[in-house]
Amino acid sequence: SVSQSRCGLLMTLLMGLFFLMFMRFNNDVTNFTLFFTAFSVLIALTLITDFTSVLLDARDNFIILPKPVNDKTFVLSRLLHIIIHISKMVVPLSLPILIFTWCSNGFSGFIILLPILILLTLFTIFLINAFYILVLKVTTPEKFKNIISYLQIAFAIIIYAAYQIMPRMIQKMNGNINLDNKLWIKFFPTYWFSKCWNALFTKHFNHIDIVALAFTMIVPLLSIVTGK
Repeated sequence: SVSQSRCGLLMTLLMGLFFLMFMRFNNDVTNFTLFFTAFSVLIALTLITDFTSVLLDARDNFIILPKPVNDKTFVLSRLLHIIIHISKMVVPLSLPILIFTWCSNGFSGFIILLPILILLTLFTIFLINAFYILVLKVTTPEKFKNIISYLQIAFAIIIYAAYQIMPRMIQKMNGNINLDNKLWIKFFPTYWFSKCWNALFTKHFNHIDIVALAFTMIVPLLSIVTGK
């Protein structure tokens, strides 16, 4: 219904405001890495818990697959369907960070962040869609749907725990954390997106920045092309 849709948009907007707590550290790379991680995890969990009926519809095996439709067309149709629905979540979730970045880093920071959020969303959607395709190969849709109810409970617990714990942890750290110095963070895709924003905003490019920029620009687009 319209009221439920508006309530969902409002809740997503509040989550976007809540995620601004990750922007309290001493450097932008750490701030955006944490924000991008929370952003992509929330989108991923939403896809898993809310779109199972779309992604794991067993009727496709009897209706679509026997038709002259190849795998690439089938995957692309699923991606487009998800993108249309997930945009209703991404827009209000992105709005607070876009306004915050515009106010703190100016229009240049805002205009750089906008395409990066789009690329991050596409990359997250591809990963979840690939995950579902893998699930279909190792189990049946009916069995996986039985697990979704437990995932929904876990999702609610994670959101509540994050709301209670994360602000206290960040306050105790007092902004004294720099993920840019951690070797393991280099393997996280959200770090690449963060480094990409920082390099484009500061116009400072070292070898790590160039690699992160390439991964940020190429990997999401390549994921969509290969999934078509």
